[in-house]
Amino acid sequence: MVGGQKSAAETVAAAVRRGFIDSGRIRSGEKLPRVRELAARYSVSPGTVSSALSILASQGVVRKRQGSGCFVAEAAAGVRPSVGSPLLGLVLPSATSTEIMMRICSGVERATRAAGWHTVVAITDWDYGREQEEVGRLVTSGVRGIVLYPVPRLRNQLRLDYLNTDFLDVPIVLVDMGFPEQNRPQVLFDNVAAGRRMTEWLLSAGHRNIAFMTVNTPEGDLLQRSNGDRLRGCDEVLREAGLEPASRTLWPLAWQGSGRRAQIGEHLDAWLGMKTRPSAVIALEDFSAVLLIQEARARGIDVPQGLTVVGFDDLSFGQAVHPPFPSTHPDFAEAGGKAAEIIIAGNPDTQPEAGGAILDVPLCRMEYPLA
Repeated sequence: MVGGQKSAAETVAAAVRRGFIDSGRIRSGEKLPRVRELAARYSVSPGTVSSALSILASQGVVRKRQGSGCFVAEAAAGVRPSVGSPLLGLVLPSATSTEIMMRICSGVERATRAAGWHTVVAITDWDYGREQEEVGRLVTSGVRGIVLYPVPRLRNQLRLDYLNTDFLDVPIVLVDMGFPEQNRPQVLFDNVAAGRRMTEWLLSAGHRNIAFMTVNTPEGDLLQRSNGDRLRGCDEVLREAGLEPASRTLWPLAWQGSGRRAQIGEHLDAWLGMKTRPSAVIALEDFSAVLLIQEARARGIDVPQGLTVVGFDDLSFGQAVHPPFPSTHPDFAEAGGKAAEIIIAGNPDTQPEAGGAILDVPLCRMEYPLA
């Protein structure tokens, strides 16, 4: 670790321990996924994963068996902090399988370690009912508070959200995806401003017809805070410029499933048949932006000259695309740390007042040439 920053191997080692061992997902004596599977899961090289497993082996968490792989050590599975150590629950939709979740975890763990607390992680698999169950399980286990990355809500779920009726005596702080209707402290990003900034940049580059990628269910009642706030900011700028709002040129994608690439292809096929085409697309995030660029180029569309694509969240695999497409850089580690600090700084016997923090979201990777 240099300058207080974890190496990639240390970060992956912590992620493997949280996601597979501390969570109980893989038990004592059971085998961890193969190196290449872990490398794909965490978007790192196999060499980085091998170094991470060596770190865990040196800590006595795993045992390497020549030619067989890595296995959870007897002493590692089911280990719990000593009695009396304050516990903070961290509830994530996909544990550490995405870069964003890893960043949030690192911020929460940094804050809890500094305060002498311990972090207990639970996974919801993007399911509302599972989220409620995991929050209840952590409350029963004795955590003093919970940092929660809530799954996107359907309209009826938000209206009857369990967060407003259950566990009211437990401090629960929402990170990144909270709504005003959820009467809990929240640490959010200013995605309205992010949407405005990205749209202002596109206008300065000469774009006047901008499409906006959105996510939803077939019924159209899914609420995803970050996507909705970015669209709001985008529409504000376009209306101020006397242009059609992007909400009239939406490219909807299914919120879950493996068909996102095919749906993006369908939007591009429709785009090719338009007389008046959007010259730019604001993608859901960097992952969707990369898929969009790949599918556009497969159809002979020049990106960025024929179609400009921008994303959000500054994810590592987006940085490999040439030329680099514009994105944003929300500090998810800072968000996780601030959410944990709200709980740690409060009275463990009372719920913090609704409030929290709004974090800035700067633009990054702005190398595209202006028109």
